[in-house]
Amino acid sequence: MTEVNNNIAVCLSTYNGERWLATMLDSVLPQLQLEGGLLYVRDDGSTDGTEALLSAYSSHPCLVLLHDQLGNLGVIGSFELLLQSVEADYYILADQDDYWLPGKLASLLALIRRAEVAVGGGAALVYSDLQVVDESGHEISPSFWALQNLDPRWPECLENVALQNVVPGCSMLFNRALRDLALPFPFETVMHDWWLLLVAAAHGSTAFLSEPCQAYRIHGTNTVGLHGGRTFWNRYRFGLLLENLRRALEQLAALFRRWPDLSGRFKKASTLARFAELDCRQAVNVALRVQKRGVVRQYATRFALMLMALGCVRN
Repeated sequence: MTEVNNNIAVCLSTYNGERWLATMLDSVLPQLQLEGGLLYVRDDGSTDGTEALLSAYSSHPCLVLLHDQLGNLGVIGSFELLLQSVEADYYILADQDDYWLPGKLASLLALIRRAEVAVGGGAALVYSDLQVVDESGHEISPSFWALQNLDPRWPECLENVALQNVVPGCSMLFNRALRDLALPFPFETVMHDWWLLLVAAAHGSTAFLSEPCQAYRIHGTNTVGLHGGRTFWNRYRFGLLLENLRRALEQLAALFRRWPDLSGRFKKASTLARFAELDCRQAVNVALRVQKRGVVRQYATRFALMLMALGCVRN
């Protein structure tokens, strides 16, 4: 894969996405022409008409098709390869089935430049709300955050995103400093956008726009979606719940293994580090015990109350 240099890089991994891909491309490419960026696309082994559709757009001056012989890497591996292969000042992760609203790129660029000032040019990640639409593009909700009952301020604290991802990758824009810190993704990565958010919460500055900058399409083949992908904990079987907790704890432990000094830099990081090393059933008991003490309360309370509501554990 050829490494390319540009100021703004939108990274798109496609897989059997022909149904909505043209709508996505038509919303992104004009904004890149206006702002001076490029869209880098890697297909992850599609078997439908995705590659033919991309070929039809290949003459566009803002589109770069990246080719390799690695086959299907999965969503995490494919986005990791894109980020490793492209050098830019700023990065956006794009989903093939969504589409941008007018002004998204300009708004997020203005926001991250202000965020970078706050950290002296260090790692920064910004994000926006999303309009939620159905398969046909009809609005389900004007606000992803309201629909999911999420507080956009949560990523300001590492403990708030330790066990739950609250920022879809398609709503993010981040700088080269954050990319350099986040790569390579550890084996324990649950989802690439969650790992990027964890690194930003631990090492950088985050900021958000309250208005939606993108339409987030919900359909039957989403890799992640409402109440079961992004929210992560909304499961109805205890076995799945424990498996999700195990994966989240392993990802959190990977964060502290890469940066052992985090335990001394954040008020509650040492508690998080110890929590990350627990067996998942031990973690359930710890969450129940600490829910009223204010220690890692944001996620402990959510997790413990949900378990009790499902009747899966006892006080």
